[in-house]
Amino acid sequence: MANFLHRKEEKLSRLKQLEANPKMIIHFCKAGRTLTVGHRAVLMGKQGEVLDKGFMIRNIRVCKPEQVTAEEFTCAPDIANSLEKLLPRLASWGADKNSVQVVRLERL
Repeated sequence: MANFLHRKEEKLSRLKQLEANPKMIIHFCKAGRTLTVGHRAVLMGKQGEVLDKGFMIRNIRVCKPEQVTAEEFTCAPDIANSLEKLLPRLASWGADKNSVQVVRLERL
C-alpha cells in the first residue's frame, strides 16, 4: 500500500479536487519514489490523518515537467494544475527540476 502525504495547502487543494472528480486523480512526486502499479493507495494528511482511501495506482511514468500533459494537469489539484504552478513545488516534494513522477490513481 502506498501512502501519499498532503501538507496543509496541498490537503485543502486535494479535498477540493476530490469533490470535483472523486474517481480519478493525478499525483506528482519525486522520480525516485518506488511505486507499483496495482497497489492500493491512501491519501494522507499530517500525523496519520486519512483524507481518502480506496484508490489504486493505475499508471506511473517519469518525465520532464514540461512533458506533463494537459489531461494530467486537469486531474491534478489546483496548486499543481499547470507547469507554472508545478515547477516551484518540485523541490519541496524532493523532486528535481528535470524529472517528476506522474501517478494516476483511480478509485476501486
